[in-house]
Amino acid sequence: MSMAMFLGRAVLDPGLDYRFALEPRKEPEHPSAIQLLEYWKSCAARGGMRMGRDIPARAVAKLLSHVAVTEPVDDWRDGRMRLVGSGLADRFGHDITGLLISELFVYEDKQMYALMLGGAKRAATRGLPGFSIDRVTLDGKDVMRNQIIVLPVQAPDSEEVWALTGTFRF
Repeated sequence: MSMAMFLGRAVLDPGLDYRFALEPRKEPEHPSAIQLLEYWKSCAARGGMRMGRDIPARAVAKLLSHVAVTEPVDDWRDGRMRLVGSGLADRFGHDITGLLISELFVYEDKQMYALMLGGAKRAATRGLPGFSIDRVTLDGKDVMRNQIIVLPVQAPDSEEVWALTGTFRF
């Protein structure tokens, strides 16, 4: 298996022909995704999770390197990556802060872009969490498997709802 390096960690090499598949789940399986969901539920009981008040927070500090927050662009026709943890470089091979979701999946199947954007929009507009497994293969062999959890989160200074995504590697 060939992997690139970023900040001393093995990451996906954007020059290789990986295959990506997103498999929906009813519940999270990864312990960190379960912890993030429980924290979100505790925030929901107090009126909802809000950027700046509940994220970032000491209660989930060890998870934040695996979290990204997406702000909707043009009513969720795209989304801009706002808060991005360094652990997501494992998946993308570089820092993705400030990028649009459409820019993240240039080399991948357009279906993955639609699924990722759709998951963020669904969580934000319905106010409900979503869960999936992201499988990455190269030449038919698994090279990475991630639990993805998407949660609605209120913008820091408005009632607009963004999407908080946790990506946890198995």
